Amino acid sequence: MFTYGNVKRVNDLFSIANKQEIDRLDIELCQKCAIRKECDVYNIKQSYPDYIMPVKQCAHFRPFMSFGIIDGLEEESFCTMRVREAWANRLRVGDFVHLYNSSKQETHSVRQVKKIFNGDKKLLLKQHAKNNHAVLNKNVEPVSFLIDILIKSMGKNFYNSSDLISVIYF
Repeated sequence: MFTYGNVKRVNDLFSIANKQEIDRLDIELCQKCAIRKECDVYNIKQSYPDYIMPVKQCAHFRPFMSFGIIDGLEEESFCTMRVREAWANRLRVGDFVHLYNSSKQETHSVRQVKKIFNGDKKLLLKQHAKNNHAVLNKNVEPVSFLIDILIKSMGKNFYNSSDLISVIYF
């Protein structure tokens, strides 16, 4: 299955990084792009599918970032946390990201990345949990509340599989 885990940032291009998926003609970066319907290349490809090779690299690619909890996404500034380093490696300050409401299966909003941190999960949770969108405006203990959310959303095994976490500020 083609997932964001196989989308990497190489210099100024987003690229499909998995060798088997690079060679397959039915997989292309456009499948995971938030702006494909407005993209000239994608629209031309739809008109002439047999004449244009699948897109494997793109400088205009815009990722979706899925959210099960949309509380706090309207705030002027907030962060989201993702276990491991993939999102920190994929994004750069200044990139635009489509925040996807997974319940409604639609884009909630488009935000620009302001800061990115990646490192020790315990330390970064302690430093940044209070700024997480799901915690803002709630009377909760931020770190334990956020750990519970992360475990519920991705499972305990995945949460425990890494000591790294990415913190992305919008």
